[in-house]
Amino acid sequence: RHEWPDMGSCGSALTRRRSRIDVATADEAAEAALAKTANLRAQLATMQQQQAAMQQQQAQQQVQMMTAMTAMMEQMRTMQTAQMAQPATRPTCAAVKAAGRSAAQVMADGYTCKEAREAGFTCEEIMIAGYLSTAAKAAGFALHEMRAAGYTAQEVKVAGYSAQEMK
Repeated sequence: RHEWPDMGSCGSALTRRRSRIDVATADEAAEAALAKTANLRAQLATMQQQQAAMQQQQAQQQVQMMTAMTAMMEQMRTMQTAQMAQPATRPTCAAVKAAGRSAAQVMADGYTCKEAREAGFTCEEIMIAGYLSTAAKAAGFALHEMRAAGYTAQEVKVAGYSAQEMK
């Protein structure tokens, strides 16, 4: 019968060799994992920096947009103010009357009663056009002119003439 040699010493050497291989493989795997982790951390840091840069750029763009909008609104306000400050470019009421416009047309064009009077319209024309008695008085028409033009006693009273003045 054949006797197998004692594997005790050989077996333990094989086991030690396997252990060294396993340890080496585990060390390589750990190093690879650490390298991968370091790589992922670096990628994450890069992404965070990019995100922070984008947020900063967006904030700057918002500030620029708000500044531009504010400047535009200020420019619009300035333009409106300039338009309001410009003298009226419409013709005088006298020129409009000379061109043949009636008192009613002058009133519709937005001329005041005072402008109409200064243009030469009579109190009667002004009354017929529809100007109120208060406007006629403010334009400088006297009580007797207003009564002669056809304003009623009530309208003259509303214009501010007292009962004593109307006698």
